[in-house]
Amino acid sequence: MSVNKLAGICFIAGAILNFIPIIVGVLLGGNPEEGKPILDFFYQTTMDGGAQSRLFAWIGALSAALLAYAVYSLNRIEQSKEKNALMGMGAFLIVFGSFGNALAWSIDISMLFGAESAVAGGSSAETANWFLLQFGIWINFGTIIWLGTALFVWSLVAKGYANDILLQVSAVVSIILILAFVNTLFNINFTSMASIMPMFATIMISTLLNSVWQILVGKTMMDS
Repeated sequence: MSVNKLAGICFIAGAILNFIPIIVGVLLGGNPEEGKPILDFFYQTTMDGGAQSRLFAWIGALSAALLAYAVYSLNRIEQSKEKNALMGMGAFLIVFGSFGNALAWSIDISMLFGAESAVAGGSSAETANWFLLQFGIWINFGTIIWLGTALFVWSLVAKGYANDILLQVSAVVSIILILAFVNTLFNINFTSMASIMPMFATIMISTLLNSVWQILVGKTMMDS
């Protein structure tokens, strides 16, 4: 099997697996009531998810690894044709950020095991502290991975992998998402879902756009 075909398969599989826990998980999870602690709500939603939460965490981490390999491989292919520093930087940031993405998903499993296993010997409050760590990872590594995505996707324009307008829109939305992360970092109100809604809404839009171009790029690589 060629590197092109394998990377294409990873793009498609990674896009599908990444779409499921983010979009489906958010839609099924609902939103906390205004005035109630929002992080407590998301933590409890994860705990109530049980086996579904474990599955989503597992496929979320797997999708991060598959997409990291796909981006790494595509970057190597393109760099062998023509050196592109911005694409190379974008690929590095995506691969680096994917590690944090997989780590954040893994914390879901740690929280579930900590809450359900008597061996852990900790209170639910101690277990819930892991969610605060996870939230910090999402913001910091999210900024890195979406900056990398903006640079990498913009560098794919006019290379024939996917629709150029789709790639340009995806890159711009990735930049907007970074701004949403920064806004959340400095303006979050821990009892107001409205304070983090711009981030969540942009994540869903970006995830949808990314899934589309990743599948299209993957199909192109498999056919080449």
